Amino acid sequence: MMDWAGGTENRNYAIRREIDTRHLLDLLLISLSLGLMAGVFLFHSWVHAEMVETGYKVQNLQAEEKALVNDQAKLTLEEQTLLSPDRIDAVAQADLGMKPPRPSQLLTPVLQDVEQTGTTTLALAGAPGVSAEARKPQSAF
Repeated sequence: MMDWAGGTENRNYAIRREIDTRHLLDLLLISLSLGLMAGVFLFHSWVHAEMVETGYKVQNLQAEEKALVNDQAKLTLEEQTLLSPDRIDAVAQADLGMKPPRPSQLLTPVLQDVEQTGTTTLALAGAPGVSAEARKPQSAF
């Protein structure tokens, strides 16, 4: 500094600054508080963004489910239409040239009752090419 009145310059070489620890602690606490508040704000923003994104995903999945249910209903209706005996008969006659069977073409199965015939042998018992040992029942011992 310069003394304007006397024209001499005074310097303060021996003066040192003192660090006030109270102000430093206050600054540290304020900085930590602001950092904590910023962290909480960022976390809240992230959670909110995730909730919105999950909501959009749920909405898309519900729309997809509705479309799949509609497709399933259409396919079920188409299946029932394709399996209709009247439709099969019409396609067979019109496209394939088939005709209903004549009564002489129908074969009815002949069912025999075991009690009436009296036989209880197996169908392969009398077949040619089957040996007598193969026809014998196997004992469990």
